[in-house]
Amino acid sequence: MGARERLEAGPSARLRIGFFGVFYPGSERAGSFSTSLVWELARSSRVERVHVYGPTGARRPDGGDPRRLAVEEAWAADDPLSLLRALARMWRARRTTDAYLFSIYVTAFGRRSIANVVGLLLPPILRIAARRPVFVYMHNFLETQDSETLGFRVGRLTKTGVRLLERTLIALTRVVVPLRSMQTVVEREVGGRVEVLLLPYLEALFAATRPGVAPASSMAAPPLPPLRVLLFGYWGPQKDLTGALDVLGGLAAEGCPLDVTVAGEANPGFPEYRERLERAKGSLPVERFHFVGRVDEEEVFPLVRRHHLLLLPYRATGGISGVMNVGALADLDLLAYDVPQLREFSGRSGHGSGSCPPVTPRPFGRQSSPRSPGGLPEGGKRTCSRSTWRRPAPGSNGSSTGWCRRVVRSKSGPDRPGTTSRTSSSPRSGAGSRPRGSARPPASR
Repeated sequence: MGARERLEAGPSARLRIGFFGVFYPGSERAGSFSTSLVWELARSSRVERVHVYGPTGARRPDGGDPRRLAVEEAWAADDPLSLLRALARMWRARRTTDAYLFSIYVTAFGRRSIANVVGLLLPPILRIAARRPVFVYMHNFLETQDSETLGFRVGRLTKTGVRLLERTLIALTRVVVPLRSMQTVVEREVGGRVEVLLLPYLEALFAATRPGVAPASSMAAPPLPPLRVLLFGYWGPQKDLTGALDVLGGLAAEGCPLDVTVAGEANPGFPEYRERLERAKGSLPVERFHFVGRVDEEEVFPLVRRHHLLLLPYRATGGISGVMNVGALADLDLLAYDVPQLREFSGRSGHGSGSCPPVTPRPFGRQSSPRSPGGLPEGGKRTCSRSTWRRPAPGSNGSSTGWCRRVVRSKSGPDRPGTTSRTSSSPRSGAGSRPRGSARPPASR
């Protein structure tokens, strides 16, 4: 049966998919999303097999069925020639491939402009040359990002060139984005038609469902106190790590029983953030603040589950937040800066309400209501379990962005001691439940 017949045969046909993107054990450049997406596709009854064209170092995870999941190292970041060789490999496999799927974004191919130009041309060229359907899950477009906040200065000529590449991509392939606001911006500023597919929880599915993973109940955070707080990311200008640590350091100095984990590495493209990370390590008490560096993909979900609160100090996002996805699946409470894409993603995915108002700065632990943030619990014992996160002073490490509370209800129903309370009267649909769909999308941490 040929590719066209398979696609038209409906539920009886099992598809053969060629996949391009960062893959296990890589987690950068939407790698965690891609790994989970492929993992779910390879287990689907509608899919015969998935062939992954991954970057250098990519391999099949332990437990993956070699008959249904093949992985080859086909390209390298910042290497345009390797991208062209990957294109040739995908073209040669066209007779045994029914459709191609890309999980990419505008800078998914490295930091060199030429690599990203070549990378963005791969899907439309493959569509023309192989005459197979090509689907592109675009985690972001240039127009959907605050480039300067993310650390990039984009000139007018570059913008014009990228827009031409994006228009070609949209015109010749089937493009999908995770958020409706992204669809609106792209269709207005780039032109053409893109579709929306939000895949909540996808970021964490591989780590949570792979063979041999411990049951969720065995990974629960230990009892309070202390309040175990996690910051997890690829640290650079888009995340206000130093501002968050300033606030947490101040709370710890006031006697708040905190235990803080900082996971992830500094983005090598921004050396000054590596220096900031090192300075933070030396300035905070080691018994309260733990810097664990890079976390292997299999350990991400267990690490998140061992905490009570996930902090998301984004100044801007490059798409949706993979870390927010993991935190929601692990059923942590989430606290984030008020960033529009985080708010939309949170509301549409069922992680919480779509509103994320800034917190009014107040002295910690002084409110009278036992159920209010920073309040005193019954019995009058002072606690940090419902702390108000104070807005850092303007000018302190650029951390003047207001904190806001994001609430995710715990599995037990009522708010647990030591977690934030819901900021909206709109209940979270399916609180504490497992994913409502089998697969979902992208986003780098």
